[in-house]
Amino acid sequence: ERMRIIDEAVEPGVLALTWRSHAIAGFTRTVSEAINEAHCVLGAAKATVKDLAALTEGWAARGLFACRMPLPCDADTFEESFASAVAERCVAVEQGGRRAVQLTAATRQVLGIPRGAPSWRSYQLHLDGILARGLIAAITTALQELLCVIDPTGDPARPLLEVSLVLRPPHLVFVPSLSEDDIGGTARGPSLAGWVDSWIARITGIAQRVARLDWPAADFAGDVAQDAKVRALAESIRTRVADNRMALRAFASSYAAYQELWMFGEEPRMADALSPHAREQSSAQTEQGPTSSEEETILSLDMGDQRALAWSERELSRLRRLAEEVATLRGGATIGWLRIDACPARQALLTLVTKWL
Repeated sequence: ERMRIIDEAVEPGVLALTWRSHAIAGFTRTVSEAINEAHCVLGAAKATVKDLAALTEGWAARGLFACRMPLPCDADTFEESFASAVAERCVAVEQGGRRAVQLTAATRQVLGIPRGAPSWRSYQLHLDGILARGLIAAITTALQELLCVIDPTGDPARPLLEVSLVLRPPHLVFVPSLSEDDIGGTARGPSLAGWVDSWIARITGIAQRVARLDWPAADFAGDVAQDAKVRALAESIRTRVADNRMALRAFASSYAAYQELWMFGEEPRMADALSPHAREQSSAQTEQGPTSSEEETILSLDMGDQRALAWSERELSRLRRLAEEVATLRGGATIGWLRIDACPARQALLTLVTKWL
């Protein structure tokens, strides 16, 4: 529109006027006024674009995963910190969205363009593009941070969360569970995979906090969902979590090798190993204390009882060796973004074995 006004003002000088014409002064004044008005309009439009660009750059200036606590921590503690960080980011984005509306309204007043004018709609679409790019940049930055945090090839000295390996007969499980379909997993709260999916959803959900300038009833969720980089980062994060889950299960397999201890226990074997007479003898010694040497006790038994006692001694030797093996199991490890505490499972296995010793 402003260019049309300038063209109309310049046209007499192109078609009829010369520098010696009496109307040249009015012509130059008219052209100068048209150019100055266009310059002011263009300056206002450019200033709004510049302000919006600066505003959206601030959304990605500080990461969501900035360390706010000692690491590693449990999932609930980190979730509380993460929720607070997301809430702060949403507030900042919402404030930016309201500021964008104010800037746009002020610019329209300067331009003097009706809301429904095609040129104004085109300008709004251009501003929406700036907001969309700013939101996508902020979201991809946060997703890239998350990917670095959970990457199993990352710094093993900086795990994010703690998980425990515990024995819940008949299952050996991680707490929190690794995925929703883990057998014997924790009954309450989401799994680690569920936490990660929730983090991704809330990061991308930031785009819902800003209304579009051309259509205030809509947001930028669609723009984010269609962005190739956002989709690729989310997929990479889920892939790394799955890889990490396989590594944790491989760690747990060293404990699963002793599954027979908690599935069947040692009671049947020890019941067979001890004869009734030997159990009575053991009970009597417990109540009255030792009254003779082990050699005298063995001599007082009949041949069947001696065989039973020899069998029980072999079983006790086996259990001692088993207890030594269990005691050498790793009590913990750092795998990717997780630190494993396996002491609860190891202690449970030792309790199952040593109660017979």
